[in-house]
Amino acid sequence: MIQNIEKQITINGLKARANNKTPDLFKIAWENFFIDNSPITEAVYAVYTNYESDYKGAFDFIVGSAGANGEEFVIPAGNYYIWDTKSENNECIAGEWQKIWTSDIKRKYTVDFEVYIPGETIKIYLAV
Repeated sequence: MIQNIEKQITINGLKARANNKTPDLFKIAWENFFIDNSPITEAVYAVYTNYESDYKGAFDFIVGSAGANGEEFVIPAGNYYIWDTKSENNECIAGEWQKIWTSDIKRKYTVDFEVYIPGETIKIYLAV
């Protein structure tokens, strides 16, 4: 389903340069975010931006939330394809991204993000 997000979302968090060949960087970023920002009771975002090319190249990875410590980052308003993971924990996310990479979704590779809201399923927003 494609949805237009009318307002930008501002978060604060930690940023690292990553690629999909170095999955340990994601785990480290998440751990460092929660060390600096515990407890978190609001939505947490995992943002992918500044793509070198597509999912095969490098990109910036940001973990953050509205009230967190860290660098400010703005998720722009725009059209996003919403991929519903049907899961409440991030253990399934790598598998979901594998499905996205082989899908026929025409992605922009500008800003993509995951939203983790306590008690809700994880959603992945893909810029289209």
